[in-house]
Amino acid sequence: ALRDLRAAKQDVVPFYVSILALDDTGAVRLALEGLSRLGRDAAPARDAVAKLREHDDETVRLKARSILMAIDREEGGR
Repeated sequence: ALRDLRAAKQDVVPFYVSILALDDTGAVRLALEGLSRLGRDAAPARDAVAKLREHDDETVRLKARSILMAIDREEGGR
């Protein structure tokens, strides 16, 4: 269901951020996947994503780092 979420970007980012705080690694992975599709619009989630750089799950760590790099790259291109 998270993959098909079609809410306005401004509404979906806080939703994804709330999921990032859960202990459910699968849900966190899906939220990160959703954020990764938002590009620079995921910037409001930067702090929550940054906390996951040292997560126990390797996939979560890698995705978090990838999102942060994408946000930084796109913000630098403005």
